[in-house]
Amino acid sequence: MCRGRRTGQESAVMNQVPFRAACIVGAFGCLIVSGCTSMPQDYVAVDGSTAAMGAPGMSAADRRFALVAAGTTRYDVRASELAMSEAADPRLRDFARMVAQDQQASSEELLSLLRARGIEPRSGLPPAKQEAMSSLAARDNGQFDNQYMRTVGMRDNVSDIVLLEQTASSASDPALRAWAEKNLPKLRARQTAAQELSKTMIGWDPIE
Repeated sequence: MCRGRRTGQESAVMNQVPFRAACIVGAFGCLIVSGCTSMPQDYVAVDGSTAAMGAPGMSAADRRFALVAAGTTRYDVRASELAMSEAADPRLRDFARMVAQDQQASSEELLSLLRARGIEPRSGLPPAKQEAMSSLAARDNGQFDNQYMRTVGMRDNVSDIVLLEQTASSASDPALRAWAEKNLPKLRARQTAAQELSKTMIGWDPIE
């Protein structure tokens, strides 16, 4: 089984969230490090797929990472925009605003990089992320706050950190490495902010 390497702090967060997160991290690690030839079904088909497959200057492994990252950042933005209006805790609404702003900027930079290489990701959410979005939207009050924090605030963020760390060290595209390196500090700061906020959230339950 392919496993991603985590820092002590990231391991502590993983102990607070569903075990499913470990599987996500492992899958992302295999995606970049082992050069898997297939991608999660959510991310295989993209608009302009012919151009994407023949994109100059971007390896298959780099392309796979970039398309996964494009889907996750798009989801983070939309889920956080929903949390800005639906979260019961005003501090969580502020946290969600920070996530939405950071991930929107990150997404725009990544899309510009991809388009320069002839790659156009889907404009919608991948099926699994759309399902997660629908599940989040169905929650109310404290249930919404808990689910948003468990997923976008913690589990997904830890997975993103591992993925970007691997990309920053192994991607062959210099611009893609630079994008990952630029966004890692924001993800790490967000991880710390989420941990601190969760300690004082009313009714916080780290187990789904």
